[in-house]
Amino acid sequence: MTASSDLENAEQIARRRIRDRFWRALDYLSLFAYIFVVYTGAVVLDFLLFSVIQFLLQSDIAQYPFVALWFERVKIGLALLLLLAAFIHGVFSTVSQIRFDIDTAKGEE
Repeated sequence: MTASSDLENAEQIARRRIRDRFWRALDYLSLFAYIFVVYTGAVVLDFLLFSVIQFLLQSDIAQYPFVALWFERVKIGLALLLLLAAFIHGVFSTVSQIRFDIDTAKGEE
């Protein structure tokens, strides 16, 4: 082995590690992008569904202000529940990904 071949080998290892870190970072970012897209869609669909129900029951809701109040509260509550679910999903996905990365790194050694 010459010094130049050792240097080339070390350079290849460094490039591979940089590439692996890039893909790992991209994987973490894709988790949060997925969560954002899915849960944003769920919030929008929830809001649209309740808007359609509210439109269909418009005359009944006008007679009972208590029902109208609870329609608004349920909309807000479901939006907050979906935000909480998105946060919990994000935490569990990230922890699982970290565990997977640790197990994968142990296997490479």
